Amino acid sequence: KMNKPLILGEYAELRGHNGDTVERDKVYKLVLDKAEELNMPGTNFWMLIHDDYEPYDDGCGVFYPKDTSTIALIEEAAAKVNK
Repeated sequence: KMNKPLILGEYAELRGHNGDTVERDKVYKLVLDKAEELNMPGTNFWMLIHDDYEPYDDGCGVFYPKDTSTIALIEEAAAKVNK
């Protein structure tokens, strides 16, 4: 109604206790699919970290390039928004 963009910011999900990203990927896919459905101009997940900076992780970081499945979800969503 206000004709303003809405951007979802700082969402996250912890990696599994063994470091896997299965559950996090499910949450990210749900969020990113909903954002696309609502025609949102973008989302900001918490947080992108290079693999070399693991000590800075709070358990919710997306490691680049190690977290390949999560990175693929984010890249796919970004490509749809930027087309």
